[in-house]
Amino acid sequence: MAPIRWQPDRTVPKPPWAVPSLGTALARGFSGRCPSCGQGRLFSGFLRVVSECEHCHAPLGLARADVFVANPCYAVFETPGFNYSPLWLEGYRGRTGEGIGAGTLADYERSLEYDAVDYFGNLYLDEITTGEVKRYVSHLEKRGLAPASVAKALTVVRLVFASAVEDDDYGLPSNPALGVRVSRRRKDSDDEPVKVLEPDELGRLLDALPEECRLFFDFLFETGLRISEAIEVRWSDLDLGRGRLTVSRQFYRGKLGKPKGRKTRTVRLSTRMTQELRQLRRAAADEQLVFTAERGGRLIPSNLMSRVLKPMAVKVGLGEWVVEGGRRRAVSWVGFHSFRHTCATQLFLRGWNAKQVSVFLGHSDPAFTLRTYIHLLPEDLPEPWSRPARRTRARTPARPGLTLRPAHVAD
Repeated sequence: MAPIRWQPDRTVPKPPWAVPSLGTALARGFSGRCPSCGQGRLFSGFLRVVSECEHCHAPLGLARADVFVANPCYAVFETPGFNYSPLWLEGYRGRTGEGIGAGTLADYERSLEYDAVDYFGNLYLDEITTGEVKRYVSHLEKRGLAPASVAKALTVVRLVFASAVEDDDYGLPSNPALGVRVSRRRKDSDDEPVKVLEPDELGRLLDALPEECRLFFDFLFETGLRISEAIEVRWSDLDLGRGRLTVSRQFYRGKLGKPKGRKTRTVRLSTRMTQELRQLRRAAADEQLVFTAERGGRLIPSNLMSRVLKPMAVKVGLGEWVVEGGRRRAVSWVGFHSFRHTCATQLFLRGWNAKQVSVFLGHSDPAFTLRTYIHLLPEDLPEPWSRPARRTRARTPARPGLTLRPAHVAD
């Protein structure tokens, strides 16, 4: 007889009060207002829900303050309990003294909304077991998410539970996500393309690009910048006299902020790149962007990817055209980050050590740089070390008719 797997009851009765749209309810809940009407206060203190809305009289106090996920009908609330994740997002400041960037926090919010909230239903925190978290990981893998994406989604769940364990209000004895692991390799990982351009592929691709875009992609390769950093480089960030670039900002998902890791770094430019940038500048003001769209606006990565990079990669044999829904589009493994991977690998092959490459790319852990960005192909590996051949003394040739015997053998 097959074992019976417990399934949580995900049915939620329809509340008798007003039910706004998901976006409206989320906005009201995050602002501390009643998700139903948007007028009354939501809290009387930290994690203290008012007994009922002072405006629409929705029974907010009936909710427990530890339900893990939201429901579209109530945003922060879901019968029978309270959504913990918005409170966690609002108060989370990272696990280290360096804090957490706005972009990372936005990624966490997106993961909770589209992954964890959708899966865990209306379970209370103390009802989510390690087995349930493992099934959550399997669910994400079956959806086709890459191992890195699954690991990120698991990290968010693990952080939420870590905060809940530290908070005595929930009485959680341990973190059920702490011992869950994610396989770092797909079953067909041997067939995945290496995300690095070989020198001849890079040359062919740069030559095929339109002249007005060629310098930008050459710049991506030479500096190893992330696309969010490259589209925000301004002339004031360049010291063309010394051939230096200061990376202190990024434009990521419509917001201007510090680079990933919140670290400013200085990148050295080659003489050739410095000369080409000097010719490009002419009379541009310091506050102007170095690389702009055709009409002078900010480069839009999605447009640059679909209209320029992907088609040119297909043109030089690094992809193919596919037809979907009657529309043709270019499919290629080459992306913006391929230039960063290629930069790191070429620096390594030219004698830079892991620490130097890590600093150049803005990483804090050289081991991460080696593990993630250095793509050593078999033909790039040096000849294996072999111990020197054993030196032996030349033997004295035996005289005719004389038999040599060991000295210890008696006559």
